[in-house]
Amino acid sequence: MTRGSSANLGFVPEPLAQLPWKVILLVLAIGCFDLLVLYSAAGGHIRPWALSQGVRFFVLLGGAMALSRVRESTWSSISLPVYGASKSWARSPAAASAGSNSASSGCSRPS
Repeated sequence: MTRGSSANLGFVPEPLAQLPWKVILLVLAIGCFDLLVLYSAAGGHIRPWALSQGVRFFVLLGGAMALSRVRESTWSSISLPVYGASKSWARSPAAASAGSNSASSGCSRPS
């Protein structure tokens, strides 16, 4: 049996069987421990911290798993155009004005 094959589990789709499940389970264990700590810190309540962190964790984990299915050649082919577009946007007047607005958005301490 080769690594990543689902020969013994014929009902599991091949793309799903090829995922690095040991790493995913380790990340899940760490994330669930984090949620347990936040639950405990809130005095046994899921709000205000554990619920929002749990939603973020599972949504982003699912997104990461979905992005892992994109071929490496696809990332290579779009990286240079995206980089060029982001650099040209960063040099535009709209980006300069957006940056100046965020600096004065109340981040400093009132005197």
